[in-house]
Amino acid sequence: MHGGLPPIHLVRQALEIYLQHAYPSGQFPAYVQHVIDSLNTCDDDFFWKNFWEMDGRQPPCMLALRLGNQLYPHMKLVLVRISGGNDFAFRVDTHDRHITAPPSAADCESFGKILRHDAELAKQIEDAWQRAGLIIKSCSDELRFVREAQSITSNQS
Repeated sequence: MHGGLPPIHLVRQALEIYLQHAYPSGQFPAYVQHVIDSLNTCDDDFFWKNFWEMDGRQPPCMLALRLGNQLYPHMKLVLVRISGGNDFAFRVDTHDRHITAPPSAADCESFGKILRHDAELAKQIEDAWQRAGLIIKSCSDELRFVREAQSITSNQS
């Protein structure tokens, strides 16, 4: 573990699953490809790349990668510290809950489709993480422990 941060191999596993669902064609926007390339070629500074969003705590309690999806560029893969300990859970932040379109707006229906797509995609990713044995914190904030914290920390990179 890197100073109270999750094992890199688990983050890479979560990232791979996220990307498979968010970009099923395997074609990524240039920025996302840059993030992927950078994270696949580093270990020592893995969590210190400038594309990670972090809270101000040391070590951080929340880290996020803005990776988007094929319809919406702002969706994030988020790592959240669980109960102030050294274990982290993964979750998807659709990053669209703060936006609304008035019912009378011309693009209200299209926007609604994007919101539904993002919610469904987040659930698919979190379900895939669960099947892979990763600890997740779902969008509904219900913790689901699929693998005990002991087995996660014993499989550190």
